[in-house]
Amino acid sequence: MTAIWLSWPRRALRAAGDRALALSAGAATAHYYEEAFELAADSDSDRPFALLHYGKALHLTRDERRFDVLDEPHDALVAAGETEAAAAVQSSSAPTETRAVVLSVVARFRALFGDVDLDDIHEALQAARAVGRDDLQARNLITLGGMRFVAGELTAGIGDIERGIELAKKAGSVFDVSRGYTNLATFVDASGDLVRSNEYAEEGLRYAELFGVVDAIRFNRGNLIMYRLYSGEWADAERAANEFLAESEASPHYMDFTALIVRAFIALSRDRLDDADDDVEEALVRARAIEDPQALQPALSFAAFFHAEVGEVRDAQAALDELSLPDFAEAEVYFAAATLGDTSLREHLPGPERETPWDRAARAVLDLRWGDAADLYERIGDRPTEALARLRAAQAFLDAGSRADANEELRKALAFWRSVGATRYIREGEALMAASA
Repeated sequence: MTAIWLSWPRRALRAAGDRALALSAGAATAHYYEEAFELAADSDSDRPFALLHYGKALHLTRDERRFDVLDEPHDALVAAGETEAAAAVQSSSAPTETRAVVLSVVARFRALFGDVDLDDIHEALQAARAVGRDDLQARNLITLGGMRFVAGELTAGIGDIERGIELAKKAGSVFDVSRGYTNLATFVDASGDLVRSNEYAEEGLRYAELFGVVDAIRFNRGNLIMYRLYSGEWADAERAANEFLAESEASPHYMDFTALIVRAFIALSRDRLDDADDDVEEALVRARAIEDPQALQPALSFAAFFHAEVGEVRDAQAALDELSLPDFAEAEVYFAAATLGDTSLREHLPGPERETPWDRAARAVLDLRWGDAADLYERIGDRPTEALARLRAAQAFLDAGSRADANEELRKALAFWRSVGATRYIREGEALMAASA
Protein backbone atom coordinates (compact mmCIF):
# COMPACT_ATOMS: atom_id res chain seq x y z
CA MET A 1 0.00 0.00 0.00
CA THR A 2 2.82 2.40 0.95
CA ALA A 3 4.66 1.84 -2.35
CA ILE A 4 1.48 2.51 -4.35
CA TRP A 5 0.76 5.64 -2.32
CA LEU A 6 4.33 6.91 -2.78
CA SER A 7 4.34 6.32 -6.54
CA TRP A 8 2.07 9.29 -7.20
CA PRO A 9 4.25 12.00 -5.60
CA ARG A 10 7.34 10.28 -7.03
CA ARG A 11 5.93 10.47 -10.56
CA ALA A 12 4.87 14.06 -10.01
CA LEU A 13 8.36 14.98 -8.80
CA ARG A 14 9.97 13.23 -11.78
CA ALA A 15 7.59 15.06 -14.13
CA ALA A 16 8.52 18.36 -12.52
CA GLY A 17 12.19 17.42 -12.85
CA ASP A 18 11.69 16.56 -16.52
CA ARG A 19 10.17 19.99 -17.15
CA ALA A 20 12.98 21.74 -15.31
CA LEU A 21 15.61 19.70 -17.18
CA ALA A 22 14.08 20.68 -20.50
CA LEU A 23 14.46 24.31 -19.47
CA SER A 24 18.06 23.80 -18.28
CA ALA A 25 16.99 24.88 -14.80
CA GLY A 26 19.69 22.84 -13.10
CA ALA A 27 19.08 23.59 -9.45
CA ALA A 28 15.34 22.98 -9.67
CA THR A 29 15.95 19.82 -11.72
CA ALA A 30 18.28 18.37 -9.11
CA HIS A 31 15.85 19.23 -6.32
CA TYR A 32 12.87 17.47 -7.92
CA TYR A 33 14.84 14.37 -8.93
CA GLU A 34 16.45 14.19 -5.48
CA GLU A 35 13.00 14.15 -3.89
CA ALA A 36 11.87 11.44 -6.31
CA PHE A 37 15.02 9.41 -5.59
CA GLU A 38 14.47 9.65 -1.83
CA LEU A 39 10.92 8.30 -2.25
CA ALA A 40 12.18 5.28 -4.24
CA ALA A 41 12.98 2.29 -2.01
CA ASP A 42 15.97 0.00 -2.68
CA SER A 43 13.68 -2.68 -4.12
CA ASP A 44 11.64 -0.26 -6.20
CA SER A 45 11.90 -0.84 -9.97
CA ASP A 46 11.69 2.91 -10.44
CA ARG A 47 14.80 3.56 -8.35
CA PRO A 48 17.41 3.14 -11.16
CA PHE A 49 15.49 5.65 -13.30
CA ALA A 50 15.24 8.08 -10.40
CA LEU A 51 19.00 7.76 -9.87
CA LEU A 52 19.70 8.17 -13.59
CA HIS A 53 17.75 11.41 -13.81
CA TYR A 54 19.14 12.64 -10.52
CA GLY A 55 22.70 12.02 -11.71
CA LYS A 56 22.07 13.85 -15.00
CA ALA A 57 20.62 16.79 -13.08
CA LEU A 58 23.69 16.90 -10.87
CA HIS A 59 25.85 16.94 -14.01
CA LEU A 60 23.90 19.99 -15.16
CA THR A 61 24.67 21.82 -11.90
CA ARG A 62 28.30 20.54 -11.66
CA ASP A 63 27.51 19.00 -8.28
CA GLU A 64 30.45 17.05 -6.82
CA ARG A 65 28.14 14.05 -6.19
CA ARG A 66 27.32 13.67 -9.90
CA PHE A 67 29.66 10.75 -10.59
CA ASP A 68 28.87 8.82 -7.40
CA VAL A 69 25.12 8.53 -7.92
CA LEU A 70 25.50 7.00 -11.38
CA ASP A 71 27.38 3.94 -10.14
CA GLU A 72 24.28 2.10 -8.88
CA PRO A 73 21.72 2.40 -11.72
CA HIS A 74 23.83 0.94 -14.56
CA ASP A 75 23.82 -2.72 -13.43
CA ALA A 76 20.18 -2.56 -12.35
CA LEU A 77 19.08 -1.21 -15.71
CA VAL A 78 21.07 -3.85 -17.61
CA ALA A 79 19.50 -6.59 -15.48
CA ALA A 80 16.05 -5.16 -16.24
CA GLY A 81 16.74 -5.17 -19.98
CA GLU A 82 16.78 -1.39 -20.16
CA THR A 83 19.86 -1.23 -22.38
CA GLU A 84 19.18 2.24 -23.76
CA ALA A 85 18.87 3.73 -20.27
CA ALA A 86 21.98 1.83 -19.16
CA ALA A 87 23.88 3.32 -22.11
CA ALA A 88 22.77 6.78 -20.96
CA VAL A 89 24.33 6.11 -17.57
CA GLN A 90 27.51 4.90 -19.24
CA SER A 91 27.74 8.02 -21.39
CA SER A 92 27.20 10.23 -18.35
CA SER A 93 29.93 8.58 -16.32
CA ALA A 94 32.39 7.27 -18.90
CA PRO A 95 35.96 7.54 -17.57
CA THR A 96 37.24 9.54 -20.52
CA GLU A 97 34.50 12.13 -20.13
CA THR A 98 34.94 12.22 -16.39
CA ARG A 99 38.66 12.72 -16.77
CA ALA A 100 38.13 15.49 -19.31
CA VAL A 101 35.76 17.33 -16.98
CA VAL A 102 38.04 16.91 -13.99
CA LEU A 103 41.10 18.02 -15.96
CA SER A 104 39.33 21.15 -17.17
CA VAL A 105 38.30 22.08 -13.62
CA VAL A 106 41.80 21.41 -12.26
CA ALA A 107 43.34 23.41 -15.11
CA ARG A 108 41.07 26.36 -14.40
CA PHE A 109 42.12 26.59 -10.78
CA ARG A 110 45.79 26.12 -11.65
CA ALA A 111 45.52 28.98 -14.13
CA LEU A 112 43.71 31.09 -11.55
CA PHE A 113 46.71 30.86 -9.24
CA GLY A 114 49.31 31.17 -11.97
CA ASP A 115 50.16 27.46 -12.33
CA VAL A 116 49.68 26.89 -16.05
CA ASP A 117 50.00 23.28 -17.22
CA LEU A 118 48.87 22.85 -20.82
CA ASP A 119 49.41 19.08 -20.85
CA ASP A 120 46.33 18.37 -18.72
CA ILE A 121 43.97 20.51 -20.76
CA HIS A 122 45.25 19.08 -24.04
CA GLU A 123 44.55 15.61 -22.65
CA ALA A 124 41.05 16.79 -21.72
CA LEU A 125 40.53 18.04 -25.27
CA GLN A 126 41.62 14.69 -26.70
CA ALA A 127 39.22 12.86 -24.38
CA ALA A 128 36.35 15.12 -25.46
CA ARG A 129 37.09 14.46 -29.11
CA ALA A 130 37.33 10.69 -28.47
CA VAL A 131 33.79 10.54 -27.08
CA GLY A 132 32.42 12.90 -29.73
CA ARG A 133 31.33 15.55 -27.23
CA ASP A 134 31.44 18.94 -28.96
CA ASP A 135 30.05 20.63 -25.86
CA LEU A 136 32.82 19.25 -23.68
CA GLN A 137 35.41 20.11 -26.30
CA ALA A 138 34.07 23.66 -26.39
CA ARG A 139 34.29 23.87 -22.60
CA ASN A 140 37.91 22.76 -22.64
CA LEU A 141 38.81 25.14 -25.47
CA ILE A 142 37.47 28.00 -23.37
CA THR A 143 39.54 26.80 -20.43
CA LEU A 144 42.60 26.43 -22.67
CA GLY A 145 42.10 29.98 -23.92
CA GLY A 146 42.11 31.24 -20.37
CA MET A 147 45.29 29.32 -19.57
CA ARG A 148 47.06 30.68 -22.64
CA PHE A 149 45.98 34.18 -21.75
CA VAL A 150 47.41 33.81 -18.25
CA ALA A 151 50.63 32.47 -19.81
CA GLY A 152 50.95 35.65 -21.87
CA GLU A 153 49.69 34.24 -25.19
CA LEU A 154 46.99 36.89 -25.44
CA THR A 155 45.99 36.56 -29.08
CA ALA A 156 46.10 32.74 -29.07
CA GLY A 157 44.09 32.62 -25.85
CA ILE A 158 41.34 34.85 -27.19
CA GLY A 159 41.31 32.79 -30.41
CA ASP A 160 40.79 29.54 -28.44
CA ILE A 161 37.87 31.08 -26.55
CA GLU A 162 36.29 32.30 -29.79
CA ARG A 163 36.60 28.80 -31.27
CA GLY A 164 35.11 27.36 -28.10
CA ILE A 165 32.13 29.70 -28.36
CA GLU A 166 31.45 28.71 -31.98
CA LEU A 167 31.68 25.00 -31.10
CA ALA A 168 29.39 25.50 -28.11
CA LYS A 169 26.83 27.22 -30.37
CA LYS A 170 27.00 24.29 -32.79
CA ALA A 171 26.52 21.82 -29.92
CA GLY A 172 23.66 23.83 -28.44
CA SER A 173 25.55 24.20 -25.17
CA VAL A 174 24.10 27.50 -23.99
CA PHE A 175 25.93 27.44 -20.66
CA ASP A 176 29.30 27.26 -22.43
CA VAL A 177 28.36 29.94 -24.97
CA SER A 178 27.52 32.28 -22.10
CA ARG A 179 30.65 31.24 -20.16
CA GLY A 180 32.78 31.77 -23.26
CA TYR A 181 31.48 35.30 -23.82
CA THR A 182 31.95 36.07 -20.12
CA ASN A 183 35.57 34.89 -20.25
CA LEU A 184 36.14 36.69 -23.53
CA ALA A 185 34.83 39.91 -21.98
CA THR A 186 37.19 39.45 -19.04
CA PHE A 187 40.28 38.80 -21.15
CA VAL A 188 39.57 41.52 -23.70
CA ASP A 189 39.12 43.87 -20.74
CA ALA A 190 42.51 42.74 -19.42
CA SER A 191 43.96 43.35 -22.89
CA GLY A 192 42.91 46.97 -22.65
CA ASP A 193 39.80 47.26 -24.82
CA LEU A 194 36.79 48.07 -22.66
CA VAL A 195 34.49 48.84 -25.58
CA ARG A 196 34.85 45.36 -27.08
CA SER A 197 34.79 43.83 -23.63
CA ASN A 198 31.45 45.47 -22.92
CA GLU A 199 30.06 44.12 -26.19
CA TYR A 200 31.08 40.56 -25.26
CA ALA A 201 29.58 40.92 -21.79
CA GLU A 202 26.31 42.12 -23.33
CA GLU A 203 26.32 39.10 -25.66
CA GLY A 204 26.99 36.75 -22.75
CA LEU A 205 24.06 38.25 -20.87
CA ARG A 206 21.82 37.98 -23.94
CA TYR A 207 22.51 34.24 -24.28
CA ALA A 208 22.11 33.67 -20.56
CA GLU A 209 18.76 35.49 -20.49
CA LEU A 210 17.54 33.80 -23.66
CA PHE A 211 17.93 30.35 -22.12
CA GLY A 212 17.47 31.17 -18.44
CA VAL A 213 21.01 30.39 -17.22
CA VAL A 214 20.48 32.11 -13.87
CA ASP A 215 24.06 32.11 -12.57
CA ALA A 216 25.40 33.50 -15.85
CA ILE A 217 22.70 36.19 -15.89
CA ARG A 218 23.73 37.54 -12.51
CA PHE A 219 27.47 37.24 -13.21
CA ASN A 220 27.20 39.19 -16.47
CA ARG A 221 24.93 41.77 -14.89
CA GLY A 222 27.58 42.24 -12.21
CA ASN A 223 30.27 42.75 -14.84
CA LEU A 224 28.16 45.24 -16.75
CA ILE A 225 27.78 47.44 -13.65
CA MET A 226 31.52 48.13 -13.82
CA TYR A 227 31.35 48.86 -17.56
CA ARG A 228 28.65 51.47 -16.90
CA LEU A 229 31.06 53.14 -14.48
CA TYR A 230 33.91 53.04 -17.02
CA SER A 231 31.78 54.51 -19.81
CA GLY A 232 30.36 57.35 -17.71
CA GLU A 233 26.80 55.99 -17.51
CA TRP A 234 26.71 56.56 -13.77
CA ALA A 235 22.95 56.81 -13.33
CA ASP A 236 22.61 53.34 -14.88
CA ALA A 237 25.62 52.05 -12.92
CA GLU A 238 24.28 53.23 -9.56
CA ARG A 239 20.76 51.95 -10.25
CA ALA A 240 22.09 48.56 -11.40
CA ALA A 241 24.39 48.29 -8.37
CA ASN A 242 21.52 49.04 -5.99
CA GLU A 243 19.25 46.50 -7.69
CA PHE A 244 21.98 43.84 -7.70
CA LEU A 245 22.73 44.29 -4.01
CA ALA A 246 19.02 44.30 -3.14
CA GLU A 247 18.70 40.89 -4.80
CA SER A 248 21.76 39.71 -2.89
CA GLU A 249 20.06 40.33 0.44
CA ALA A 250 18.15 37.11 -0.23
CA SER A 251 20.86 35.37 -2.27
CA PRO A 252 24.46 36.70 -1.93
CA HIS A 253 26.51 36.55 -5.12
CA TYR A 254 30.19 36.48 -6.11
CA MET A 255 29.86 39.83 -7.91
CA ASP A 256 28.54 41.71 -4.86
CA PHE A 257 32.00 43.18 -4.25
CA THR A 258 31.96 44.71 -7.75
CA ALA A 259 28.61 46.41 -7.19
CA LEU A 260 29.87 47.75 -3.87
CA ILE A 261 33.09 49.11 -5.42
CA VAL A 262 31.13 50.88 -8.17
CA ARG A 263 28.75 52.40 -5.65
CA ALA A 264 31.68 53.46 -3.44
CA PHE A 265 33.50 55.15 -6.34
CA ILE A 266 30.40 57.13 -7.25
CA ALA A 267 29.76 58.08 -3.60
CA LEU A 268 33.39 59.20 -3.14
CA SER A 269 33.24 61.27 -6.34
CA ARG A 270 30.05 62.97 -5.11
CA ASP A 271 31.37 63.72 -1.58
CA ARG A 272 29.22 61.09 0.15
CA LEU A 273 32.17 59.88 2.16
CA ASP A 274 30.28 57.96 4.84
CA ASP A 275 28.42 55.97 2.18
CA ALA A 276 31.67 55.32 0.32
CA ASP A 277 33.43 54.19 3.49
CA ASP A 278 30.60 51.75 4.34
CA ASP A 279 30.67 50.23 0.85
CA VAL A 280 34.46 49.92 0.84
CA GLU A 281 34.39 48.01 4.11
CA GLU A 282 31.50 45.79 3.00
CA ALA A 283 33.26 45.03 -0.31
CA LEU A 284 36.27 43.82 1.66
CA VAL A 285 34.10 41.68 3.94
CA ARG A 286 32.37 39.98 1.01
CA ALA A 287 35.56 39.59 -1.02
CA ARG A 288 37.36 37.96 1.92
CA ALA A 289 34.45 35.54 2.35
CA ILE A 290 34.85 34.40 -1.27
CA GLU A 291 38.54 33.54 -0.73
CA ASP A 292 39.36 34.26 -4.39
CA PRO A 293 42.18 36.68 -5.29
CA GLN A 294 40.16 37.89 -8.28
CA ALA A 295 37.67 39.28 -5.77
CA LEU A 296 39.93 40.31 -2.89
CA GLN A 297 42.63 42.13 -4.88
CA PRO A 298 40.22 44.56 -6.62
CA ALA A 299 38.51 45.24 -3.29
CA LEU A 300 41.88 45.96 -1.66
CA SER A 301 42.85 48.13 -4.63
CA PHE A 302 39.85 50.36 -4.22
CA ALA A 303 40.22 50.42 -0.43
CA ALA A 304 43.78 51.72 -0.86
CA PHE A 305 42.59 54.35 -3.35
CA PHE A 306 39.68 55.51 -1.19
CA HIS A 307 41.76 55.89 1.95
CA ALA A 308 44.55 57.67 0.04
CA GLU A 309 42.04 60.10 -1.51
CA VAL A 310 40.60 61.10 1.87
CA GLY A 311 44.00 61.34 3.56
CA GLU A 312 43.84 58.16 5.64
CA VAL A 313 47.44 57.22 4.94
CA ARG A 314 47.78 54.36 7.44
CA ASP A 315 44.68 52.55 6.14
CA ALA A 316 45.73 53.11 2.53
CA GLN A 317 49.18 51.67 3.19
CA ALA A 318 47.71 48.67 5.03
CA ALA A 319 45.54 47.84 1.99
CA LEU A 320 48.57 48.20 -0.31
CA ASP A 321 50.66 45.95 1.92
CA GLU A 322 47.98 43.24 1.80
CA LEU A 323 47.82 43.34 -2.00
CA SER A 324 49.64 40.05 -2.64
CA LEU A 325 48.60 39.44 -6.28
CA PRO A 326 48.67 42.77 -8.17
CA ASP A 327 47.77 40.94 -11.41
CA PHE A 328 44.15 41.31 -10.27
CA ALA A 329 44.50 44.90 -9.03
CA GLU A 330 42.37 47.76 -10.29
CA ALA A 331 43.88 50.84 -11.95
CA GLU A 332 43.12 53.09 -8.97
CA VAL A 333 45.61 51.23 -6.75
CA TYR A 334 48.48 52.79 -8.70
CA PHE A 335 47.09 56.26 -7.96
CA ALA A 336 47.09 55.32 -4.28
CA ALA A 337 50.69 54.10 -4.55
CA ALA A 338 51.73 57.32 -6.29
CA THR A 339 50.04 59.40 -3.58
CA LEU A 340 51.85 57.45 -0.86
CA GLY A 341 55.17 57.32 -2.71
CA ASP A 342 55.08 53.51 -2.56
CA THR A 343 57.07 52.02 -5.45
CA SER A 344 56.69 48.35 -4.47
CA LEU A 345 54.05 47.66 -7.14
CA ARG A 346 56.51 48.52 -9.91
CA GLU A 347 58.35 45.20 -9.51
CA HIS A 348 55.15 43.29 -10.26
CA LEU A 349 54.57 44.92 -13.64
CA PRO A 350 55.51 42.69 -16.60
CA GLY A 351 58.25 43.45 -19.08
CA PRO A 352 57.60 45.06 -22.48
CA GLU A 353 57.10 41.69 -24.19
CA ARG A 354 54.03 40.88 -22.07
CA GLU A 355 52.64 44.19 -20.89
CA THR A 356 49.15 45.37 -21.80
CA PRO A 357 47.88 48.94 -22.15
CA TRP A 358 46.78 48.69 -18.49
CA ASP A 359 50.37 47.88 -17.49
CA ARG A 360 51.78 50.75 -19.54
CA ALA A 361 49.25 53.12 -17.95
CA ALA A 362 50.12 51.82 -14.47
CA ARG A 363 53.82 52.36 -15.15
CA ALA A 364 53.09 55.92 -16.31
CA VAL A 365 51.16 56.61 -13.09
CA LEU A 366 53.97 55.28 -10.90
CA ASP A 367 56.44 57.39 -12.93
CA LEU A 368 54.15 60.44 -12.45
CA ARG A 369 53.84 60.78 -16.24
CA TRP A 370 50.23 61.84 -15.84
CA GLY A 371 49.58 63.01 -19.39
CA ASP A 372 50.79 59.70 -20.83
CA ALA A 373 48.66 57.82 -18.31
CA ALA A 374 45.57 59.84 -19.21
CA ASP A 375 46.03 59.19 -22.93
CA LEU A 376 46.43 55.45 -22.30
CA TYR A 377 43.30 55.27 -20.14
CA GLU A 378 41.42 57.18 -22.84
CA ARG A 379 42.40 54.55 -25.44
CA ILE A 380 41.46 51.75 -23.03
CA GLY A 381 38.02 53.30 -22.50
CA ASP A 382 38.27 53.94 -18.73
CA ARG A 383 36.85 57.46 -18.61
CA PRO A 384 36.90 58.16 -14.84
CA THR A 385 40.49 56.97 -14.46
CA GLU A 386 41.45 59.05 -17.49
CA ALA A 387 39.81 62.09 -15.86
CA LEU A 388 41.67 61.44 -12.60
CA ALA A 389 44.98 61.29 -14.46
CA ARG A 390 44.15 64.55 -16.27
CA LEU A 391 43.57 66.31 -12.94
CA ARG A 392 46.98 65.09 -11.78
CA ALA A 393 48.52 66.15 -15.11
CA ALA A 394 47.02 69.63 -14.72
CA GLN A 395 48.55 69.97 -11.26
CA ALA A 396 51.95 68.86 -12.62
CA PHE A 397 51.76 71.38 -15.49
CA LEU A 398 50.82 74.16 -13.07
CA ASP A 399 53.75 73.26 -10.83
CA ALA A 400 56.01 73.48 -13.90
CA GLY A 401 54.53 76.85 -14.90
CA SER A 402 52.79 75.54 -18.04
CA ARG A 403 49.32 77.06 -17.70
CA ALA A 404 48.17 76.41 -21.26
CA ASP A 405 48.85 72.69 -20.95
CA ALA A 406 47.19 72.64 -17.52
CA ASN A 407 44.07 74.30 -18.89
CA GLU A 408 43.81 71.78 -21.73
CA GLU A 409 43.96 68.86 -19.28
CA LEU A 410 41.44 70.57 -17.00
CA ARG A 411 39.06 71.20 -19.87
CA LYS A 412 38.94 67.47 -20.67
CA ALA A 413 38.78 66.36 -17.03
CA LEU A 414 36.03 68.77 -16.02
CA ALA A 415 33.93 67.87 -19.06
CA PHE A 416 33.75 64.30 -17.76
CA TRP A 417 33.32 65.08 -14.06
CA ARG A 418 30.52 67.55 -14.77
CA SER A 419 28.73 65.02 -16.97
CA VAL A 420 28.48 62.57 -14.04
CA GLY A 421 27.94 65.07 -11.22
CA ALA A 422 31.23 64.24 -9.46
CA THR A 423 31.24 67.23 -7.08
CA ARG A 424 34.52 66.26 -5.37
CA TYR A 425 36.52 66.28 -8.58
CA ILE A 426 34.62 69.21 -10.10
CA ARG A 427 35.68 71.25 -7.03
CA GLU A 428 39.29 70.06 -7.39
CA GLY A 429 39.35 70.88 -11.10
CA GLU A 430 37.78 74.31 -10.68
CA ALA A 431 40.29 75.17 -7.95
CA LEU A 432 43.12 74.27 -10.32
CA MET A 433 41.45 76.29 -13.09
CA ALA A 434 41.31 79.33 -10.82
CA ALA A 435 44.97 78.84 -9.92
CA SER A 436 45.93 78.81 -13.60
CA ALA A 437 44.08 82.04 -14.43
